Amino acid sequence: MKSEFTLALNQICSEHNLPREIITQVLETALVQSYRKNASVMTSQNVSATVDIESGDMRIYVEKEVVDSVMDDRTEVSVEEAHQNSAEAAVGDCIMVDVTLKDFGRIAAQNAKQMIVQKLREAEKDFQYNQFAEREGEIVNGLVQSASPAGVVLNLGRVEGVLGKKEMRGKQTGEPQPRGGGYVVEVRSTPCGPQIM
Repeated sequence: MKSEFTLALNQICSEHNLPREIITQVLETALVQSYRKNASVMTSQNVSATVDIESGDMRIYVEKEVVDSVMDDRTEVSVEEAHQNSAEAAVGDCIMVDVTLKDFGRIAAQNAKQMIVQKLREAEKDFQYNQFAEREGEIVNGLVQSASPAGVVLNLGRVEGVLGKKEMRGKQTGEPQPRGGGYVVEVRSTPCGPQIM
């Protein structure tokens, strides 16, 4: 039986039209940023996260120095605790320590959720931009969303294409057509998403 996490991940993938790898990368990046923000981690410390899509397991790891006596638990780990992560760990080594459960609280989880939503929007815009940037010089078809004397706006799925009056071929007469198409001249990246000309 699939976990709730896997089902939610599949739903996000279909809603945002993104590959699972991008969603996983977004989750890992958001978890790292949220942890850094809420745990007062030094900027020089390496922080990483792993997300196992099948089990729904999320882990956060922080780089710490192995010491005999711990003075600052944010940057140091005892030899005994280090041996739980790495049997070869010796004093002076830097190892990645799993800090998921003890330091990732409710507030951090809320921040991670907000960051995940923001990162998903950014990833979706980038994915759409790259998808249409590859189609520059090709003909695309879509539904006519609106027509005005200035031109036509085409619905190309999750993005809109703009066909200016100058770019229109011949005279448009009679009733507006429900479908239209155009040659992709340029794809611009804007804060609101890709703009397809």
